[in-house]
Amino acid sequence: MFVVRHPEGNHDHEVTPERLASIWNAHRIDRSTLYPRSSYHCEGLVQTGIEKRLYLSRPPFEFEPDEFITPISYLEDMISAAGDPYRHFCRLDDLYSQLVDCIFVADDSVSGFDENLADYATRLLSRLPCRPVELALDPDVSVSQVLDSLSPDYFEIEAVHTSPPLQRNITNCWDNLVVTSKFSANVVRAALTISQDTKKTPSLRNLRRLADTTAELLEETVQLQRLIVDTKRRQSSFIVQAFLWSSWQRFAMLFFWQALRSQLESGYDYSANEVVAIQGIPFSMTVYTTHSAKQTPGFSIPQYMCEWAFRLLRSERSSATFDYRQFHSRFNSVFSDRSARCIGDQPCNGTSPENCERFVGSRVEDQSAHDKDCLGLDACQRMCWDEKSYRGVQGTRAVCITSTGCESLEYCKASDKTLAISHVWAHGQGGRPESSLQQGRRGGMNQCLHRRYSDIAKAIGCDSYWMDTPCIPEDEVLRSEAIRGINEVFSHSKITLVCDADLMVLDISSILEAIQTENDTRPSRNAILSSERLLVTIVICDWNVRAWTLLEAMKGRDRIHLLCKDNKIVSLKSVLDLVCHNGAVDIAIQYLTMQHLLPSKPPPDAAGDRNLLKRGLISVEEAASLLSHRHASRDNDDVLIWSLLFNEKIFKTAQELWLADDVPHRYGLNSGFLISSAPRIKGIQGLSWAPSRPAIRLAAEEEAQGQRAHLATASYNTSLCDITTEGLHGGWFIHEFICSEVVAPGQLLQITHTYLRGCHLGALLTPITLNVQGQPVPASFRGDAMGPLFAICGRGDGYLPWVWKGVFEWDESESLPEFHREMLHIA
Repeated sequence: MFVVRHPEGNHDHEVTPERLASIWNAHRIDRSTLYPRSSYHCEGLVQTGIEKRLYLSRPPFEFEPDEFITPISYLEDMISAAGDPYRHFCRLDDLYSQLVDCIFVADDSVSGFDENLADYATRLLSRLPCRPVELALDPDVSVSQVLDSLSPDYFEIEAVHTSPPLQRNITNCWDNLVVTSKFSANVVRAALTISQDTKKTPSLRNLRRLADTTAELLEETVQLQRLIVDTKRRQSSFIVQAFLWSSWQRFAMLFFWQALRSQLESGYDYSANEVVAIQGIPFSMTVYTTHSAKQTPGFSIPQYMCEWAFRLLRSERSSATFDYRQFHSRFNSVFSDRSARCIGDQPCNGTSPENCERFVGSRVEDQSAHDKDCLGLDACQRMCWDEKSYRGVQGTRAVCITSTGCESLEYCKASDKTLAISHVWAHGQGGRPESSLQQGRRGGMNQCLHRRYSDIAKAIGCDSYWMDTPCIPEDEVLRSEAIRGINEVFSHSKITLVCDADLMVLDISSILEAIQTENDTRPSRNAILSSERLLVTIVICDWNVRAWTLLEAMKGRDRIHLLCKDNKIVSLKSVLDLVCHNGAVDIAIQYLTMQHLLPSKPPPDAAGDRNLLKRGLISVEEAASLLSHRHASRDNDDVLIWSLLFNEKIFKTAQELWLADDVPHRYGLNSGFLISSAPRIKGIQGLSWAPSRPAIRLAAEEEAQGQRAHLATASYNTSLCDITTEGLHGGWFIHEFICSEVVAPGQLLQITHTYLRGCHLGALLTPITLNVQGQPVPASFRGDAMGPLFAICGRGDGYLPWVWKGVFEWDESESLPEFHREMLHIA
């Protein structure tokens, strides 16, 4: 059990084996009753009928109000229920349970309630955060004041052993609210659904409907509360919000955990990204998960954690739904004694990589890193290339560990017996194989580092290793040739070894022991904590926020290993499995936003563009989305990396990339992908809309004006546009206006002055998507923004084509103008 019992309250809503059995038996039917000839095993939350899936019997926003309840009447019932302090949770839970028709179809081999099922569901629920993150109300409303005004019956009673033996001690705080302490029946149903058959995957598209409906109800409650004047009803509305928020966060975590488990078992398929795009929390609410962690009372980002790196993590797909409290706690448990490192010993402000010296401005000497037992610079020699050996190899070169001696590096052709090494130059392992480099720099590789990687390669049965330092020369011709082989190296190497200074301080002894005995016993608590610390460190470390290492991870994702303390290595997939099935759910699900770290789906079963997937590639939109917030140290490298992610051919300029004849996006580019702050190609007719690079970096003057960097998303659910030499052709929702007629103060006037000088006509554009009924509607893009994002286009008088001018964030305090659907030509 995971909650404190209310000594005098109703016990029907505690998470106990009895409650699990009660929920199961209340919705149980014999499979043979419906399917006498079938071996079908049900998935739990189901539709009342043949489909056997989650079905919302009363989705209040999608069907005819005379057939289903309306959101206002439903919420009025919930607010009325919350007004009963003593039985508020029971009544709210009964109303919330009515959103789902639930039938569990029992297996013929099981009589009664399966205790193994109870154990699995109980352990799954126990791995959720014990309390949801505290929500906040309007900026001028204090949550603590609302909590202090509530009746004591809205809070759990803590048992305090005093004299007399038992007294009632009630603390009016968020964590003690009954609605945040208890699990709703729908959350328990979801856990039972997931646990009923761990070998089968319930439909994610159907499972997420309850979470989405809960988010919509939460949004409606927030809006409704603003109209309530009566103090008691406002208190009841707050209780409803806390109940829905708690259930939504828990249900969302279970949903994401199920998605992660499925992808770990079956392989990641990027074409399924929209399936896990669960509806976010209301944007009218200021909550911890959508903004800085520092807004949570008593909580702060660890000083050693780069705020830009953390911002990148929160900008990933669906990350606004995540809880980062344990994430920061695990990171702090390792690095709490370290000072900040972004700008000297101070943290950066998290606005852009240009404001963090971990990315820009710092200079690290090549080969300043040494292995753990090396005596350092004076005792360690540099090993340079044998140029003749390098040039004598046809194909992609790797360092041959059998023929290399103590003085120079010998080479062979990279193969499936090659260890591929991915590292960060800023950690001191960078360089080039030549003995002398430009600007008088010394080349070569430290002998101790060569010895380290040779020993690891031998231990795993490899005859060579590839690393950019010894394998990519400074010579431009040889460099270009080596870069063209990167995809092949990481795609076919035996393993990809990740090297980052923060990972190399982590002791993984207990993890390795747990992995070796995983079939015999559950992992120890120390192994679980060590695994969680390792996963947290990976996603926030320098290696994970660079562009080149992203490419290397994407190509070697099926065999990623991590270099840790004492040169021990461990499979990332094994660590993920361990935490997914035994550790904190809120930490494990962070990896749903880290597709480059998840094993890929086997090509024969891959959905989407099979040709791309079979070649180990992704779409141009997905590649740009991944690179939009990652840093490449050399100018123009991000375009080169971009092309390697979606195509074997290297494009050196964005113009070549967009207009090449043999690329899939020429005949279907997701329009929503263009709604970002990416810089656009200038001075080339027909390409004003085209991003000139995937990385998004605001200029200093833009930051001074308070502008935000809006990152790109792949946006698979938006309408497609065709690319021609004349421009971009496709359908949009548009609001068109005459610039000279915009005179009233407001955002259209601001847009006209900022973006449309010299234009006769202006336009706000938003992409087209389909609603649940399959009808075209305007797509909504927000990202980090508090308001909707729109593309701004302008044109002269007559029949001139539209020209892309930028992206604007609309302040919702002003009503939006009307939009209509139209086919457009943007040059």
